[in-house]
Amino acid sequence: MPKPPLFDTFPPTSKADWLEKVRKDLKGKPLESLQWQLEETIHIDALFHPEDQLQAFPPIQSAKTENNDWEIGAVVRTNKQALKELMGGADSLVFEGATGEQLNDLLKDIALPYISTHFSSIDHPTQGLQLLKAITQAPTFER
Repeated sequence: MPKPPLFDTFPPTSKADWLEKVRKDLKGKPLESLQWQLEETIHIDALFHPEDQLQAFPPIQSAKTENNDWEIGAVVRTNKQALKELMGGADSLVFEGATGEQLNDLLKDIALPYISTHFSSIDHPTQGLQLLKAITQAPTFER
């Protein structure tokens, strides 16, 4: 995307120049005080600069060939939550922390051919394999 002509009137500014300006404006407070903490291990810096980008990333191409429709997703832990989200318009479910033993209860009354179904927070490789085995043996699984 071409830059609007507005940006041609401003001289380029290095990241070091920006950091110097921010430190001056903070009047002794540490730069880290501007960091956002989303989760225990996810921190978002308050200042980003083109120098931070090591390489340009190409757009991610979808594997879909028929259309590029968006899905409305919901992260759920129980069948009751899943049914509530589906009734509210979700067409994609992410079951968090699911195990193979819970699978039949989690998927009860859910028409799998009509939604995208995903599983996350698998803590151990064997848990993932057990879940995959349970999915392929479930009566609702279509081969």
